[in-house]
Amino acid sequence: MTFSKLKKFITEDMSMQHIYQPLMLIELLKRKGTSSVEQISQSILNHDPTQVEYYSEIVKNMVGKVLTKNRGITTKEGDFYHLEDFDKLTKDQIKELISLCESKI
Repeated sequence: MTFSKLKKFITEDMSMQHIYQPLMLIELLKRKGTSSVEQISQSILNHDPTQVEYYSEIVKNMVGKVLTKNRGITTKEGDFYHLEDFDKLTKDQIKELISLCESKI
C-alpha cells in the first residue's frame, strides 16, 4: 500500500465505529509493518477505558483485597499498592520472585 493510498484511507475512508482500525494500523506502522494478533489486542486493551475500569475493579475487590487484607503481603494507600519490605530485596531476589510468579502463570 502506498503512502498516498494509506493516507487517503485514514483521512477519508476509514469507518470510525470504534478505535480498532487506527490502533491496528499504528501497531503495524510502529512494528515495521508486521504485528501479532496479541500485540494488536494489547494495544486495543490499553486504549479501552471500559476494560481498564473493569480490571481496576478486579484489582480493588479481588486481587488487592486478598494480598492486602487476607495475606498482609501488600499495603494500600489511596490508589497505590505497596509490596511490604520491597526495599530489602536484592535485584537477584526480585528476578527470582518474578520468575516464580511467571511459572505460576
